[in-house]
Amino acid sequence: IIWSDNSWSASLSAQYHGEVDGIASAYPKTLSDGSAAIGDDVTKLDATWYLDGQVSYNFDQFSTRVTLGVDNLLDEDPPLFTDSFANDFDPSYRTWGSQFWYARVSSRF
Repeated sequence: IIWSDNSWSASLSAQYHGEVDGIASAYPKTLSDGSAAIGDDVTKLDATWYLDGQVSYNFDQFSTRVTLGVDNLLDEDPPLFTDSFANDFDPSYRTWGSQFWYARVSSRF
């Protein structure tokens, strides 16, 4: 979603990860069709939503734009996956469960 009015603009975006089966073992034996083999541990990972937002203001007289934003607005943790190697989450999720705040200043000259 994008909104703008004169010098102000704002955006909100969402990313959805559907429910999946996580497979973990010392040596995963996943079959070529993607199914679990005998001996693989299968853990169901819940679906998750991530929301990102940002607000910008244009200083036209200086040809400058200031943006403040946050990734993972609701501070949503990825589904717990204790069987994964060296992590407690599936690394294919783009966040480690923490918010990331940022500020950006851009200028044209």
